[in-house]
Parts: sequence; structure tokens; C-alpha cells
Amino acid sequence: MSELITVKQLADKLGVPKSKVSYQSRKLDDSLILQQNGTNYLTERAQLLITQAIHDLMNPPTAEDVAEKATEEVETDTETVESVESEQSEQPAQTKSSEQTEQTDETNEIDSEKDDDEDEDQDSLSKETSQEMMDLLYEWIDNLDDQIEVNQEQLEVYHDQLKAKDEQIDKLTQLLNQSQQLQLQQQQQQLKLVEDIEFEKSLTWWQKLFGKK
Repeated sequence: MSELITVKQLADKLGVPKSKVSYQSRKLDDSLILQQNGTNYLTERAQLLITQAIHDLMNPPTAEDVAEKATEEVETDTETVESVESEQSEQPAQTKSSEQTEQTDETNEIDSEKDDDEDEDQDSLSKETSQEMMDLLYEWIDNLDDQIEVNQEQLEVYHDQLKAKDEQIDKLTQLLNQSQQLQLQQQQQQLKLVEDIEFEKSLTWWQKLFGKK
């Protein structure tokens, strides 16, 4: 059985953002994507198609390649025209007019095909540019998601810190209340002690006053 890997694993393997692989996977047939325990896995065929697509996107034809291709087509067209002219010069004069007409038609057709090829090249470059913009957009979205996750983790840390501070405040409040209660109890005990002493003094004075022991 072929090895199944996730989108992120393939992105890490290719050294590209996860958004590039994710975008290409959306273009594939559902049969090439297997879902297990809520996670999408890429089959070997899907991995191959995505890898090829990303390679083509990362290595688009340069302007020099397009110019070289156009030059080769022009040279081929020129050789074709020269060949046609050579064949016409060998044929009887009475058929030359007809052949020139055919030659003109062929030349026009070749020129038309060349223009079509150039238009296709331009369309290809335009599509590749659009694809790159889409890839950048998905990469920006992935970066934004990562930043949101980081912010959430930071918020959780702050929440834990605030919770710890609240617990510390509660403990300090409890200690303060206990200290105040202890001080109040001590004051009450001291006040009672003073009252007892005063009462003893007063009782002694009255006993002396009335001659009682």
C-alpha cells in the first residue's frame, strides 16, 4: 500500500508553504484524497500531481524561452515558404498562379498559427501570474492563521497569569482578614484584662472602705 501523508507533510517535504499544497489539492478528484479520523491524506498519485504542478509553477518559462520558441517557429515557417517556392518554380507556368494563391493561404495560415501560439503563451503567462497571486494570498491567509494561533496562546498565558494573581490576591485578603481578626481578638482580650484589673481594684477599694477583708 502506498504511503499516505498529510498536506502539511508534503509542504514540508517540498519546502513550500502549506497553502500551495492545499490549493493544488483542491483541484484533484476526491478519490485521490482519503479522510481518516477527520484528517485528509494524499495518495501517492495525488502527491505526484501536486509535486509536478508546484514544480511547473516555480519554474515558469522565461521571456527568453518564449522568444526562442517564437524564433524557431519563424525559422520553420521560413523554411516551409522557401520549400513551397522551390516546388512552384519547378512546375509549369500555367499552374504558378494557382500555386501562389495556395502559398499565400498557407503563409497566412502559418502566420495565424504563430499568432495563436503567441496568444497561448501570453495566456499561459497570465494564468501563471494569477496562480502566483493566489498562492501568495493563501500563504498570507496561512500566516494570518498562524498569528491568530500565537495570539490565542498568548491570551491563554495572560489568562493563566491573571488567574494566578487573583488567587494570590485572595490569599493575601484571607491573610489580612485573619490578621485583623487576630488583632481584634487581642484588643478585646486586653480590654477585658484591663476591665478585670479595674474591677479588682474597685472591689478592693470598697472592701477597704467598709472594713472587709
